[in-house]
Amino acid sequence: MFRSITIIGLALSLAAGCAPATDSLDSELPDETGARVVEGSAQALGMLEFLNDGRTTFDTLDVVVGLDRRAALSIIAYRNGPDGVFDTPDDKSFDSVVQVDDQYYVGSSALNRIEKYASDNGWVALGPDDELGTFDGVTFTVAEAAAVVELANTAGQNYLDDDLGLDRRAVLSIVDARPIENIAVLSDLYYVGKSAMTTLKEESAGLSGCTVDGWETEYVYADDSGEWRNTLNSDLVEVIDDVTGVNDWCGNAYGDSWFVKATVDRFNCEEKGYTIELGQLVDEFHGLSWYIEFEVDAEFSYNGAVCEI
Repeated sequence: MFRSITIIGLALSLAAGCAPATDSLDSELPDETGARVVEGSAQALGMLEFLNDGRTTFDTLDVVVGLDRRAALSIIAYRNGPDGVFDTPDDKSFDSVVQVDDQYYVGSSALNRIEKYASDNGWVALGPDDELGTFDGVTFTVAEAAAVVELANTAGQNYLDDDLGLDRRAVLSIVDARPIENIAVLSDLYYVGKSAMTTLKEESAGLSGCTVDGWETEYVYADDSGEWRNTLNSDLVEVIDDVTGVNDWCGNAYGDSWFVKATVDRFNCEEKGYTIELGQLVDEFHGLSWYIEFEVDAEFSYNGAVCEI
C-alpha cells in the first residue's frame, strides 16, 4: 500500500559545503519556477520507480542526472541498506518523494533534476494507456486511475455502499477523504484494499463505455438546518434558490415552492447532472401539494418540469 501524503514538502536547499538539511518539511515542494510535484502523481511515481530500480547506480545519479555527489551517495546508501549491496534483505525502497527529500544533501535542486530525468527518459507514465502502477495489488493505466478517482469522488455514499457493495467502512473513508487527489491517496485510505480497488476499476471501466442516460448515485433531502446547501454543488444551490422563488409552477399555488430533494445523476454517463424536486401548495386545496420535478444538466440549466399531486 502506498503511503498517503497529499502534497510533497520541501527541506531548504543547501549550498555546497553546508550541513545537511534536517528541517521538518512544509506541505508543498516548490521548484525554481514555483511548480509543485504532487505525491502520488505520475511524476512522483516515476521518480520513485527510477530511484528504486537496480539499474540506477551512484554513477547514474552523479554523472548522468548531475546530482551533488553527496546527495547521490546519500540516496544510494539509503536504498541499498547497511551492506551497500542492492537486492539484499536490508534494502529500503523509497515509497514517497518526501523520503527522498529527507536524505542528506537532497533539496529542491536534486529533486528537480531527478524529476526532469525521470520524465525525459520514460520513467513517468504520461499517455492514457501507460501503466501508472500497482496499488493494493491492482494495476492501473493512467486512464484507468483517473476514472477510478473520478468515480470515488463523485459517486454517492448509497451507490458505493448498496450498489457496488463496498465495505461500509471503506465507503465512509472515501467520502470523508473527498476530494481525493489521486489513485495513491485512494489506495492508502483505511479499509480500502484490493477488493474495493478491483470493484471501482471494473465499475469505472463499465461507465466509460455505457450508453445509459442517467446514472443515479445519491438522494439529497431538504432539511430545516439547510445542511443540504453544503452537500450540493454551489451552482445547483443557485438554481434551487431561483426556481423556489417562482410561484404557480403547476397552476394556481399557495405560497412559494420549497426544495424537497435532489437526485444526483450522470447524464450521458460522463457529465454530472441532477434531478431536483420541489413542493408547492395547491391554491384551491390547501391540504394538497404539487410536486414539480426538473432535470438540471451539467451546465445547470433546468427544463422538463413534470408536475403531479
